[in-house]
Amino acid sequence: MRKFFVIVIIVIALMTFSITISKVKFVGLENVSETRLQALLKGYLGEDVPFSAVANEIEMMKKLIMDTGYFSDVKSRPDFDEEGNLVVEFIVKENPVIQKVEYKINGPKLIEESKIASNITVKEGTILNTNDLRNTVENIKKLYGEAGYFLVSIQPDLNPSTVLTINIDEYGVWDIVFRGEGEKELSFDELKKSIGFQTLKDYYNTPWLLRWVKDKKKSYPKVEDVQRMLSFLSQKYYFVSINIKPQPVNLKDIKDKVVNLVFYTALRKVVEDGSFIKEVKITGNSLVEGKELMKIASKLEGKKVSNVEVLKTAQKILDLYDQKGYLMTWMDVRYDKDTLQFNILEKRIKHIVYEFISPSDDCKIDYISDTKETKDYGCSFKHTREFLIDDLVTIKSNDPLYQLKLADTYGAINRSSYFEKVDILPLGTKDSTQVDILIKMKEKEKKFQFMGAVSWGPPGKDKAFWEGFGGQLSLSTINPWGRGQNISFSTFLGFDKKNVSLSYGLPRPLMLPMKFDTALSYEFLTDASTTQSTSTINYSIALSTLPIMNNVFSVYYKVESVLPSWSFVNTIGVSHVWDSRDSALNPTKGFMIHESLEKGGLMPTEEKSYYKITGDFGVYAPIYGNFYFALKGFGGYVYNEKGEVLVVPAPFDTVRGQAISGEYVYRLSSEIRYSVYKYPVPVNIVTFHDFGNGTNDIDELSNFVSSTGVGLNIVVPMLGPIEVGVAYKTPLNKLDIYFVFGAKIYGALPTAR
Repeated sequence: MRKFFVIVIIVIALMTFSITISKVKFVGLENVSETRLQALLKGYLGEDVPFSAVANEIEMMKKLIMDTGYFSDVKSRPDFDEEGNLVVEFIVKENPVIQKVEYKINGPKLIEESKIASNITVKEGTILNTNDLRNTVENIKKLYGEAGYFLVSIQPDLNPSTVLTINIDEYGVWDIVFRGEGEKELSFDELKKSIGFQTLKDYYNTPWLLRWVKDKKKSYPKVEDVQRMLSFLSQKYYFVSINIKPQPVNLKDIKDKVVNLVFYTALRKVVEDGSFIKEVKITGNSLVEGKELMKIASKLEGKKVSNVEVLKTAQKILDLYDQKGYLMTWMDVRYDKDTLQFNILEKRIKHIVYEFISPSDDCKIDYISDTKETKDYGCSFKHTREFLIDDLVTIKSNDPLYQLKLADTYGAINRSSYFEKVDILPLGTKDSTQVDILIKMKEKEKKFQFMGAVSWGPPGKDKAFWEGFGGQLSLSTINPWGRGQNISFSTFLGFDKKNVSLSYGLPRPLMLPMKFDTALSYEFLTDASTTQSTSTINYSIALSTLPIMNNVFSVYYKVESVLPSWSFVNTIGVSHVWDSRDSALNPTKGFMIHESLEKGGLMPTEEKSYYKITGDFGVYAPIYGNFYFALKGFGGYVYNEKGEVLVVPAPFDTVRGQAISGEYVYRLSSEIRYSVYKYPVPVNIVTFHDFGNGTNDIDELSNFVSSTGVGLNIVVPMLGPIEVGVAYKTPLNKLDIYFVFGAKIYGALPTAR
């Protein structure tokens, strides 16, 4: 008992006894400043610390030292000075000085190397700081994450020569594998093809001569790719649940880091295997005839079936809806008393909601087009008027959810140039028959644009090629006050032509279903052969219908006055354009037809009197992968009653490398494009064959000129399409370089010639 009391007294004494840490020392410092470390631990010195807490205080100091990132090991050795105060000696092991920092990417370099280099915070010639190294790894991970890539491993390695290597392993998908129910019964190979994801297995199984047409980076999935795959498979009636897991794969002959994407599936249960089907019923359908659906489903009648057979039949019905362009169709399949019922859940549009998003993404407003309700999310931001979007939207409430209609609306809104970004999202559940359409539109931050452009066209006979160049500068704004206004001031300077113009356009003038355009221009022309010059003032005004099923009808009037005589020529014309192309500057699919009829010389006293008819067409279609086909044509005829007017195609409408003009003009062009890049700057390799003619004698129309060649087409921001190539020209039998600058934008006011 006495011994116990002694121990208790000692413990109490130790708990109440205080000690002062008077000094810290360091052993092993070479490159790290001791002054810095002393300052770091200053708060622990000179304070009385309970004896029982001394060990904890020392550990906290060791942690602070390690947290600097400069040391691989820190040990402590306590001692006492002559006054009985505690002196702590820290024995440290510094990290080495980095002689060189490099990075190695095992993969197709999904991120620009310059971005990776700029995010490496470890510096050569300095002591390795593990905090900087950790930040470097996190920064690079963030780069990949922001780009959407998630199958990436980043491992730093320090060799004995103190060379730090950041090893970046980019993992591609070797194959897509299905595991779980339905492996034997379902054709997963067909599903893999339908997913539309290019695996590295597909890439390497392609003959090496043809691999250049495939983009290897497409085998390195982004998060959105996986989400798209899961979304696609969730629309298949087969599955009640799907899970995904990447599985590393080691391949002897492949240097790439690869994984298999493994989908674990569970099948939907409708009937027990061996169930007898006496009758099949189809209900809920209105968009597809029952006879067409029964042709698929009736094959189950009068026999015993398996669950997978029923699932396959249900999927064939859904596939039929997809083929016809009806989106998100679903069904409820029930089996009761020998009767199998397929209840089709066709989707129709309930509400169309516009979501206007501010340029800074911190504010949005919803507008429901059919009910005219506005939802303001705590802010006052809104710019574009809703009626402008109403005119562009071709879908309506109670319309079927039809793919082409959505595509038409997307194209119309995108081509308006009111917005920086447009998304159209159907919102609804599988079990519902109504969906809302959310049209998300991000407003443009910059309302005014200052642009420069260079154009070139064949300069004509006896002129140097450089005389075909011209420069254009313009200051324009689209939708500056939210009513769709288009105001532009531009000037063109060429060797024999100079032009200044001012134009104004307004959709819905006085809320009429039309578009108003007007333009005023001054043009100065020089005839190099006679050294004479003429000046003209042109004024034009036009009214056009709003797009009706991609069709626009226009009527226009223009007047041309030649100076200094002030002679006038009045002209009136009508035109029509049908344009379903996905892009005016870089089309890959769609159609375009444009016709115009013009009567010049409305008064008997005018110097010119003529009738002119012109027409354009274009057919664009994807061929395979990044290959696209285009067939384009132009034709025109002028009947001159008085004076002379020619059909003169714009430079980008001619036979490439050759100028054509006359009272009769035609041109036909076929081309195949290979898209090298689509974003951010479209780049295409073009092979083409053009032929056509321009003449004043109809008997000479068959004497056409032609060009065959290859070129490089780049859609440059601020400049537009630029094409440079080599063309073999007939009947000249000459190989020559050609240039094409610009693209025809339909719907603009015609200019006097």
